[in-house]
Amino acid sequence: MALLFVFIGFNLAVTVFGYTLFWNLFPKDRMGAIQRQNADLKRMDSENNNTVLRTTEDRKCK
Repeated sequence: MALLFVFIGFNLAVTVFGYTLFWNLFPKDRMGAIQRQNADLKRMDSENNNTVLRTTEDRKCK
């Protein structure tokens, strides 16, 4: 019976520690962080599209 309580206590401690560690990995302002990430991705996409257009225009000029 004592072994059961030790097992349950250990699992509870690992669960609480893991949950707090996992929760602290993310920023406090989660929605703002997601919006900033989406804005960065859109900016990168537009930069990539511009470079693709530039290379095709350069080939036409040659």
